[in-house]
Amino acid sequence: MAALFFGGLVKGTVGIGLPTAAFVISANFVAPLTAIAANVLPMLVTNVAQAGESRNWLAIARREKYLLIGWAVGLISGAWILPQISDFFLLLIVGAMVSLFCLIELLMRWPVSDPSSIQKLGFPTGLVSGLLGGISTLWASPLLIYYTLRQLDKQAFIVTTGLVLTIGGLIVLVSYVANGVLAGERLYLSAAGCVPAMAGFLLGKHIRSGLSQAMFRKALLWVFLIAGLTIIARGLSLG
Repeated sequence: MAALFFGGLVKGTVGIGLPTAAFVISANFVAPLTAIAANVLPMLVTNVAQAGESRNWLAIARREKYLLIGWAVGLISGAWILPQISDFFLLLIVGAMVSLFCLIELLMRWPVSDPSSIQKLGFPTGLVSGLLGGISTLWASPLLIYYTLRQLDKQAFIVTTGLVLTIGGLIVLVSYVANGVLAGERLYLSAAGCVPAMAGFLLGKHIRSGLSQAMFRKALLWVFLIAGLTIIARGLSLG
Protein backbone atom coordinates (compact mmCIF):
# COMPACT_ATOMS: atom_id res chain seq x y z
CA MET A 1 0.00 0.00 0.00
CA ALA A 2 2.88 2.37 0.75
CA ALA A 3 4.27 1.68 -2.73
CA LEU A 4 0.97 2.70 -4.34
CA PHE A 5 0.78 5.84 -2.20
CA PHE A 6 4.25 6.81 -3.43
CA GLY A 7 3.27 5.95 -6.99
CA GLY A 8 0.20 8.15 -6.68
CA LEU A 9 2.36 10.96 -5.29
CA VAL A 10 4.68 10.76 -8.31
CA LYS A 11 1.68 10.58 -10.64
CA GLY A 12 0.01 13.63 -9.13
CA THR A 13 3.23 15.64 -9.25
CA VAL A 14 4.50 14.89 -12.76
CA GLY A 15 1.48 13.40 -14.55
CA ILE A 16 2.83 9.89 -15.22
CA GLY A 17 4.80 7.24 -13.36
CA LEU A 18 2.46 5.56 -10.88
CA PRO A 19 3.13 2.01 -12.12
CA THR A 20 6.87 2.62 -12.51
CA ALA A 21 7.30 4.18 -9.06
CA ALA A 22 5.07 1.63 -7.33
CA PHE A 23 6.73 -1.27 -9.14
CA VAL A 24 10.23 -0.11 -8.11
CA ILE A 25 9.21 -0.50 -4.45
CA SER A 26 6.74 -3.39 -4.49
CA ALA A 27 8.84 -5.70 -6.71
CA ASN A 28 11.26 -5.97 -3.80
CA PHE A 29 8.58 -7.62 -1.67
CA VAL A 30 6.23 -9.49 -4.03
CA ALA A 31 6.56 -11.36 -7.33
CA PRO A 32 6.92 -9.05 -10.36
CA LEU A 33 3.64 -10.33 -11.84
CA THR A 34 1.80 -9.48 -8.62
CA ALA A 35 3.43 -6.02 -8.55
CA ILE A 36 2.29 -5.43 -12.14
CA ALA A 37 -1.28 -6.60 -11.48
CA ALA A 38 -1.57 -4.45 -8.33
CA ASN A 39 -1.04 -1.33 -10.44
CA VAL A 40 -4.01 -1.84 -12.75
CA LEU A 41 -6.99 -0.37 -10.86
CA PRO A 42 -5.06 2.41 -9.02
CA MET A 43 -3.55 3.40 -12.37
CA LEU A 44 -6.99 3.56 -13.99
CA VAL A 45 -8.60 5.54 -11.15
CA THR A 46 -5.84 8.16 -11.00
CA ASN A 47 -5.78 8.54 -14.78
CA VAL A 48 -9.53 9.18 -14.83
CA ALA A 49 -9.01 11.85 -12.16
CA GLN A 50 -6.17 13.39 -14.18
CA ALA A 51 -8.14 13.36 -17.44
CA GLY A 52 -10.92 15.12 -15.53
CA GLU A 53 -8.77 18.26 -15.39
CA SER A 54 -9.97 18.85 -18.96
CA ARG A 55 -13.38 18.42 -20.60
CA ASN A 56 -12.00 18.67 -24.13
CA TRP A 57 -11.56 14.91 -24.44
CA LEU A 58 -12.85 14.54 -27.99
CA ALA A 59 -10.41 17.13 -29.34
CA ILE A 60 -7.51 15.45 -27.54
CA ALA A 61 -8.54 12.02 -28.85
CA ARG A 62 -8.72 13.36 -32.42
CA ARG A 63 -5.29 14.96 -32.13
CA GLU A 64 -3.79 11.77 -30.70
CA LYS A 65 -5.68 9.32 -32.94
CA TYR A 66 -2.62 7.75 -34.57
CA LEU A 67 -0.90 7.22 -31.23
CA LEU A 68 -4.11 5.73 -29.81
CA ILE A 69 -4.43 3.23 -32.68
CA GLY A 70 -0.86 2.01 -32.16
CA TRP A 71 -1.45 2.13 -28.40
CA ALA A 72 -4.44 -0.24 -28.58
CA VAL A 73 -2.66 -2.73 -30.88
CA GLY A 74 0.45 -2.71 -28.67
CA LEU A 75 -1.44 -3.09 -25.39
CA ILE A 76 -3.47 -6.07 -26.54
CA SER A 77 -0.37 -7.73 -28.02
CA GLY A 78 1.73 -7.04 -24.93
CA ALA A 79 -0.92 -8.42 -22.57
CA TRP A 80 -0.92 -11.65 -24.58
CA ILE A 81 2.91 -11.85 -24.36
CA LEU A 82 3.10 -11.09 -20.60
CA PRO A 83 2.62 -14.62 -19.23
CA GLN A 84 5.41 -15.88 -21.52
CA ILE A 85 8.20 -13.32 -20.87
CA SER A 86 10.97 -13.59 -18.26
CA ASP A 87 11.19 -11.07 -15.42
CA PHE A 88 14.92 -10.60 -16.09
CA PHE A 89 14.43 -9.56 -19.72
CA LEU A 90 11.45 -7.35 -18.94
CA LEU A 91 13.17 -5.38 -16.17
CA LEU A 92 16.41 -4.79 -18.08
CA ILE A 93 14.70 -3.53 -21.25
CA VAL A 94 12.32 -1.16 -19.46
CA GLY A 95 14.95 0.14 -17.05
CA ALA A 96 17.50 0.75 -19.82
CA MET A 97 15.01 2.66 -21.99
CA VAL A 98 13.92 4.94 -19.16
CA SER A 99 17.43 5.61 -17.85
CA LEU A 100 19.05 6.26 -21.22
CA PHE A 101 16.47 8.78 -22.31
CA CYS A 102 16.54 10.68 -19.02
CA LEU A 103 20.36 10.85 -19.01
CA ILE A 104 20.41 12.19 -22.57
CA GLU A 105 17.74 14.76 -21.76
CA LEU A 106 19.52 15.92 -18.59
CA LEU A 107 23.03 16.09 -20.10
CA MET A 108 22.36 17.30 -23.65
CA ARG A 109 20.51 20.17 -25.27
CA TRP A 110 18.45 19.00 -28.20
CA PRO A 111 17.91 21.22 -31.25
CA VAL A 112 14.39 22.63 -31.24
CA SER A 113 12.18 20.17 -33.09
CA ASP A 114 9.07 20.81 -35.14
CA PRO A 115 6.19 19.47 -32.99
CA SER A 116 4.08 18.72 -36.08
CA SER A 117 6.80 16.48 -37.53
CA ILE A 118 7.22 14.67 -34.21
CA GLN A 119 3.46 14.10 -34.12
CA LYS A 120 3.81 11.91 -37.23
CA LEU A 121 5.60 9.39 -35.01
CA GLY A 122 2.40 8.87 -33.02
CA PHE A 123 1.58 5.38 -34.34
CA PRO A 124 5.00 3.76 -33.74
CA THR A 125 5.26 5.52 -30.36
CA GLY A 126 1.86 4.19 -29.37
CA LEU A 127 2.76 0.70 -30.58
CA VAL A 128 6.05 0.49 -28.64
CA SER A 129 4.58 2.10 -25.53
CA GLY A 130 1.56 -0.19 -25.75
CA LEU A 131 3.72 -3.31 -26.01
CA LEU A 132 5.63 -2.27 -22.89
CA GLY A 133 2.39 -1.35 -21.16
CA GLY A 134 0.68 -4.60 -22.02
CA ILE A 135 3.68 -6.60 -20.84
CA SER A 136 4.36 -4.65 -17.66
CA THR A 137 2.14 -1.52 -17.24
CA LEU A 138 5.51 0.35 -17.36
CA TRP A 139 4.55 2.28 -20.48
CA ALA A 140 5.86 5.73 -19.59
CA SER A 141 9.26 5.92 -21.31
CA PRO A 142 8.20 6.09 -24.99
CA LEU A 143 5.37 8.50 -24.08
CA LEU A 144 7.82 10.63 -22.08
CA ILE A 145 10.17 10.84 -25.08
CA TYR A 146 7.34 11.57 -27.51
CA TYR A 147 5.64 14.31 -25.49
CA THR A 148 8.91 15.92 -24.46
CA LEU A 149 9.88 16.26 -28.13
CA ARG A 150 6.37 17.52 -28.88
CA GLN A 151 7.13 20.36 -26.42
CA LEU A 152 3.77 20.20 -24.65
CA ASP A 153 3.45 22.65 -21.78
CA LYS A 154 2.76 21.35 -18.28
CA GLN A 155 -1.04 21.45 -18.36
CA ALA A 156 -1.31 20.09 -21.91
CA PHE A 157 0.99 17.23 -20.91
CA ILE A 158 -1.14 16.46 -17.87
CA VAL A 159 -4.53 16.31 -19.61
CA THR A 160 -3.24 14.58 -22.75
CA THR A 161 -1.46 11.80 -20.88
CA GLY A 162 -4.42 11.53 -18.51
CA LEU A 163 -6.79 10.71 -21.37
CA VAL A 164 -4.35 8.48 -23.28
CA LEU A 165 -3.52 6.48 -20.16
CA THR A 166 -7.19 6.19 -19.17
CA ILE A 167 -7.93 4.54 -22.51
CA GLY A 168 -4.85 2.35 -22.07
CA GLY A 169 -5.86 1.45 -18.54
CA LEU A 170 -9.26 0.22 -19.70
CA ILE A 171 -7.64 -1.96 -22.38
CA VAL A 172 -5.14 -3.38 -19.88
CA LEU A 173 -7.91 -4.07 -17.34
CA VAL A 174 -9.95 -6.08 -19.84
CA SER A 175 -6.86 -7.85 -21.20
CA TYR A 176 -5.49 -8.81 -17.78
CA VAL A 177 -8.87 -10.14 -16.63
CA ALA A 178 -9.11 -12.15 -19.87
CA ASN A 179 -5.63 -13.70 -19.55
CA GLY A 180 -6.00 -14.37 -15.82
CA VAL A 181 -3.27 -12.00 -14.62
CA LEU A 182 -5.81 -9.87 -12.70
CA ALA A 183 -7.82 -12.38 -10.70
CA GLY A 184 -8.21 -13.69 -7.15
CA GLU A 185 -5.90 -12.10 -4.59
CA ARG A 186 -4.27 -9.90 -7.22
CA LEU A 187 -7.63 -8.35 -8.06
CA TYR A 188 -8.39 -7.65 -4.38
CA LEU A 189 -4.93 -6.17 -3.88
CA SER A 190 -5.36 -3.89 -6.89
CA ALA A 191 -8.79 -2.70 -5.70
CA ALA A 192 -7.52 -1.99 -2.18
CA GLY A 193 -4.62 -0.02 -3.62
CA CYS A 194 -6.93 2.60 -5.15
CA VAL A 195 -7.31 4.40 -1.80
CA PRO A 196 -3.61 5.06 -1.02
CA ALA A 197 -2.91 5.77 -4.71
CA MET A 198 -5.62 8.47 -4.83
CA ALA A 199 -4.40 9.97 -1.55
CA GLY A 200 -0.88 10.23 -2.99
CA PHE A 201 -2.25 11.59 -6.27
CA LEU A 202 -4.14 14.43 -4.57
CA LEU A 203 -1.08 15.39 -2.53
CA GLY A 204 1.09 15.30 -5.65
CA LYS A 205 -1.39 17.45 -7.55
CA HIS A 206 -1.04 20.10 -4.85
CA ILE A 207 2.76 19.94 -5.17
CA ARG A 208 2.53 20.23 -8.97
CA SER A 209 0.61 23.50 -8.76
CA GLY A 210 3.71 25.14 -7.29
CA LEU A 211 6.14 23.91 -9.98
CA SER A 212 7.25 26.10 -12.88
CA GLN A 213 7.48 24.55 -16.37
CA ALA A 214 11.28 24.20 -16.05
CA MET A 215 11.05 22.66 -12.57
CA PHE A 216 8.28 20.34 -13.74
CA ARG A 217 10.40 19.02 -16.63
CA LYS A 218 13.48 18.53 -14.46
CA ALA A 219 11.49 16.77 -11.73
CA LEU A 220 9.95 14.47 -14.35
CA LEU A 221 13.37 13.47 -15.71
CA TRP A 222 15.00 12.92 -12.33
CA VAL A 223 12.11 10.82 -11.05
CA PHE A 224 12.31 8.53 -14.06
CA LEU A 225 16.11 8.33 -14.08
CA ILE A 226 16.11 7.07 -10.50
CA ALA A 227 13.26 4.69 -11.27
CA GLY A 228 14.98 3.37 -14.40
CA LEU A 229 18.26 2.67 -12.61
CA THR A 230 16.41 0.95 -9.78
CA ILE A 231 14.55 -1.28 -12.26
CA ILE A 232 17.86 -2.26 -13.91
CA ALA A 233 19.35 -3.15 -10.53
CA ARG A 234 16.30 -5.26 -9.75
CA GLY A 235 16.61 -7.04 -13.09
CA LEU A 236 20.31 -7.78 -12.59
CA SER A 237 19.53 -9.26 -9.18
CA LEU A 238 17.39 -11.87 -10.94
CA GLY A 239 20.08 -12.77 -13.48
